[in-house]
Amino acid sequence: MDTNTNIRKIHPLLAAAAVSVIVFSGVGVAAITGLIPHSKGSVSEQAPLAALEQPAPTQTMPAPVPQATPAPVAPAPRKHIVRKAVAP
Repeated sequence: MDTNTNIRKIHPLLAAAAVSVIVFSGVGVAAITGLIPHSKGSVSEQAPLAALEQPAPTQTMPAPVPQATPAPVAPAPRKHIVRKAVAP
C-alpha cells in the first residue's frame, strides 16, 4: 500500500524564493550588526573649485529696489433688472 500519494512537493520557484529571502535577511542582519565591513570614505579639506575660479569683485552694484505693484481693482457690482411680463 502506497501512503505517499497525498504528499505534494514544493514548486522549485517557491523554494528558490524562500532561499533568497532567507539569504537576503541574513545579509541584512549581518550588515546592521557590523559583521560585514563597509567602506569609510575620507573627506579631504580642499577649497572648492568655484571659490578659486571667481575673480575679485571690482565694482558692486546696488541691490534693486522692489517696485510697488498696484492693488487689483474689483469689478463694479451689476444691477439686476426685473421686467414684468405684459399680458396680451
